[in-house]
Amino acid sequence: ERSLRDSMKNLLTLSSLNEAESTLDLSSKLEPIKMPFFNEKIIDKLVLKKISFKELKNPDYLLGKITLEQAEFSVIQAKNNIFPSLNLAYTVTGNETNTTQPGLIPVASHGKTIALNFSMPLGMVTERREMAAVNLEYQKSLRDFEQLKIQLERDWENITNNYRLLKNQVEIARLLVQAAKEKYEAALPTASLGTTYQQNVVSFQNELVSFQTNLNQLEVEFISAQFSVLTFHAHPHIYEVFSQFGLK
Repeated sequence: ERSLRDSMKNLLTLSSLNEAESTLDLSSKLEPIKMPFFNEKIIDKLVLKKISFKELKNPDYLLGKITLEQAEFSVIQAKNNIFPSLNLAYTVTGNETNTTQPGLIPVASHGKTIALNFSMPLGMVTERREMAAVNLEYQKSLRDFEQLKIQLERDWENITNNYRLLKNQVEIARLLVQAAKEKYEAALPTASLGTTYQQNVVSFQNELVSFQTNLNQLEVEFISAQFSVLTFHAHPHIYEVFSQFGLK
């Protein structure tokens, strides 16, 4: 009984339950911790997908893409500073209400002005240096972006492999818990037959507690793996689940 009570206390501690020792019901059946957080069907579909950078909503990827686009715009701006500029202006002066009347017949006065301005930077030493620096920065951004894509592909492979492994481990752990539970419940009626049978019952229940504790730990790790899959794709299902708990 002392061993069983200690095992129950450890299980409740892992389950984050605050129960006094005096309130523990040793005769109650042990049940798995319920954690229906994420929809496995949604996650399984994501795991089967290969990365498509045209559709990927990964925050790191989107940030890297924006950084690269900013570098491209900087190159365009630097080129504009080197090339000659040509400005064409067209203005209209006067209108039909501005009239003169030298004689008996009023004469409307209005005119048009076209101005063409051409400018070209002299020497272009500063501009060329700026262009060279901007090109180097763009090449660095392009290299970083390509490395980011390679890293994301590796991360996704690790995430999916870890998810599949944990899913299999959880399924096996659930079967072990079920088998230990059936063995413990089958041994309960024999406890009245003697000390040896009572020791077997306690041993079977300790085994059940051990398997259930292992299952609880694996389920927590499995939920973390599910969360990694969803966050990698910034899937809206995360917000759907959090909203159930009042988190936005």
